[in-house]
Amino acid sequence: RAMTTAATLISDALIELGVIGANESPTPEDAAFGLRKLNQLMQRLSTTRQAFPVLTEISVTLTGAQSYTIGPSGTSSTARPVSINSATAADANGVEYAVSVITRAEWDSIAVKDVTGGPPEYVWYQAENTNGLVHVYPKANGYTLKLDCQVLLATFATVSSVLYLPEGYETWLTLSLADDMAQAYGRDVSADTRRRLAAAAAGVKRVNAEPLYLSVEDRSEFNIERGY
Repeated sequence: RAMTTAATLISDALIELGVIGANESPTPEDAAFGLRKLNQLMQRLSTTRQAFPVLTEISVTLTGAQSYTIGPSGTSSTARPVSINSATAADANGVEYAVSVITRAEWDSIAVKDVTGGPPEYVWYQAENTNGLVHVYPKANGYTLKLDCQVLLATFATVSSVLYLPEGYETWLTLSLADDMAQAYGRDVSADTRRRLAAAAAGVKRVNAEPLYLSVEDRSEFNIERGY
């Protein structure tokens, strides 16, 4: 992993745009503006699955309730997830069972939700402003729900804040930030910068991509992206 700071990313983005020279530093006003744009970029990337090097696992102890709060002030204190990608439930012996993550419409289609049993079969995640609610069906007790979640990417509190990034991310963030800041400085993003940005984005997404499989009737698997 590479260590960088917000100041480095902002300076490199401004150099890319020709706003400052290679041996110059941003003004305090430019640095403050760059920090805002950088944090906006990080928030936007938080909604993109393939921007994530890993998913965060959040564990919830099931006590027979219908729903559980996860987030900064929730039952499971953590950053509020953007979404839940997959889930399992482990019993007291450590045996794990697959749990389907369903949509709001699918949850609403369950006519009788006040059902007790186990292991849980479905979860529906309801994101709220500060926390999120995980709804569980059926209501189970004695299991640990394990949720693979997308959470918000780390943001920079100050320009001197340090962030450790996986390989390829620093280039991607620098060029993305330059692209986001260009209009404010009346600059056009060069074709070369756009080419390198597209290549950097593709590289990160390729590393983070997981094959998509479609089950067919003979129980074989078809890789949608590969084509066979």
